[in-house]
Amino acid sequence: MGFIMEGLDAESYDRTYDDRGLIERILKYFTPQRRAMAVIVVMILLNSAMDALLPVLISSTINQLDGSGDLFGPRLYLLFVAILVAGGCSWLFNYGRQSRSAQVVGNVVRNLRVDRVQSGHAPRYVVLR
Repeated sequence: MGFIMEGLDAESYDRTYDDRGLIERILKYFTPQRRAMAVIVVMILLNSAMDALLPVLISSTINQLDGSGDLFGPRLYLLFVAILVAGGCSWLFNYGRQSRSAQVVGNVVRNLRVDRVQSGHAPRYVVLR
């Protein structure tokens, strides 16, 4: 299994960066995306809340079915609706998180490419529009 890491040693012409310098460079590209990153964090929290709520609602529904004589009462219908709403919200929050994350990463990669071209170090075959 040693062949997997074969050839990954540092070369004499490789640049070396300290951690602080790398973090500063990364933050330079992600700082303009602060608002979108905040939306992503909110979507993660809301998605987690909905995913945590689902087992509680399902357990409550099972207890309602098991313990009462009224099998199809209004409380049971309310629990069914709550399960559907929580599942739908979980799906929507996850979709929002994924789409915003893709936009942020795409914007950062685009900005990296533009900076590379403007610095004059880009290969000749790169065409940005």
